Amino acid sequence: MRKLTLIYFLMLLQVGCQKTCKVKNQIPQKNLLITKQDTINNNQKNIIIKDTVINDFEGNQLKLVYSKINGTNSVVITFNGKTEILYQTKSGSGVRFADKNEQYVFFENSENIQLLKKNVVVFSSNVQFLKFSEAKNYFIKNNYPNKELHSLKIISETQFYSVFGSATTMGKEGMPTKIDFSKYYVVALIGKINNLANEIDVRSVVKLRNTISITVFTTSKEAGGTTSYSSRPFKILIIENKHQGKIKIDAF
Repeated sequence: MRKLTLIYFLMLLQVGCQKTCKVKNQIPQKNLLITKQDTINNNQKNIIIKDTVINDFEGNQLKLVYSKINGTNSVVITFNGKTEILYQTKSGSGVRFADKNEQYVFFENSENIQLLKKNVVVFSSNVQFLKFSEAKNYFIKNNYPNKELHSLKIISETQFYSVFGSATTMGKEGMPTKIDFSKYYVVALIGKINNLANEIDVRSVVKLRNTISITVFTTSKEAGGTTSYSSRPFKILIIENKHQGKIKIDAF
């Protein structure tokens, strides 16, 4: 009987020792994962700092992934299904990122986030893109002062016809555009008389707080030459009265 009891006691002691040894030699899983993650972070060249998605007034989304690529601050942008990597560059205020060819430029400061494509604002967190139309079949009267490119805000029919005259032509498209000044106002963009056959190309009209910025490009029909006649480039923009602000031209 004593022999059986001793054998049974030795068996229990062996099982207990196996359990104790296993626990003492096992590395906690949590600590193992942390050590592994720290090693990865120290060795990787591309480190993601944060990512976010921003919406503009029109519901468009801009996805931003801020990171360090080989030690250089960068941001990966995804907009309208296209992804670009931009690198931080010098900026007078805020933070500026751009690609090598400056085709895409991204600005960020305390007030606003903007994405530009070929110098045109295509996304802004604080800017409202305004819809506008163009009035056709008008001409500028000869008594209007000859000045460099500028804007003129017109709020009444009387004011409008003091600057412009009707230029009716044949056909359905030949009638001057009707403007209802009870619902709309006009921003006239008028350039200087020249013999380069210049045209004003309006790319965007945006509102930021109390300022309405109009981005325009001045292009020439006669590349590298002049014409035998003089003309004055202009555009007549029609904007809803509910969008008010100081007019600013960004010309390129």
